[in-house]
Amino acid sequence: MPKFVAKGIIQKRGEEQLFSRKIEARNEKAAKEKIYAEFGSKNNLKRRSIIISELKEVE
Repeated sequence: MPKFVAKGIIQKRGEEQLFSRKIEARNEKAAKEKIYAEFGSKNNLKRRSIIISELKEVE
């Protein structure tokens, strides 16, 4: 399964925090969904609070 690296910003309580996360997914769309689901469930964030600025496939 391909691996992806996602970078972006989380907006939480009026503050912005940078993030970088490695994730395994079938394709780019599935990787984005996993990022949204993971941050949403662990940090209680809405999708509009998660901004993915870069998503790259890595080896």
